[in-house]
Amino acid sequence: MTTKTTLFAVLEKDFEYNDETYNAGNGGLPKKLFSSKAKAEAYAVKLTINEFPKEKGKYGYATFIPFEASEDFETFKFNKNVCDVLDKYEIQYEDFDWDLMVQFKIALIEKVPTMTEEEKVTLFSNLVNPLYEVYEVEFEHSTTANNN
Repeated sequence: MTTKTTLFAVLEKDFEYNDETYNAGNGGLPKKLFSSKAKAEAYAVKLTINEFPKEKGKYGYATFIPFEASEDFETFKFNKNVCDVLDKYEIQYEDFDWDLMVQFKIALIEKVPTMTEEEKVTLFSNLVNPLYEVYEVEFEHSTTANNN
C-alpha cells in the first residue's frame, strides 16, 4: 500500500552575490521537518530572530530587506503591526531611499535585542526576505500491513 505524506521543511536560504548585494536563491539547506505548517513557520521565525544579530558580519546589510528588491522601496508600506513596533523603537521607515535602507537595517540590529519576544515575532514574521523559509514537501511511501 502506498501512502502520501505532507511535511513542512524549514530551509536556511541560500544567498548569491550579484556584484551589488546578496540575493536569495532558490532552495537552501534543510534544517528540520514538521507535520504542522504553523509549527514550521514559528520555527523559521525563531531561527531568523536568533540569526539576526549575526547577519551583519555574514552578509553585510544585504538580507532582511523588508520587501523584494524588484519592488519600488520608495513606495513600500509596512502593515500596521510592524509600524507599531517600529514607532515604539523610533525606527524610521517612511520615505525610503537606499541610504535610509542601510540606516533602517543598522537601527534594527541595534534595537532588536531590546524588543520583547512578541515584538520580534511580529517584526520578523512580516519581513519578506527572512533567512529561513518553509517549503511544503509531499512524498509517497510504502506501508506494509502487520498481520499478527
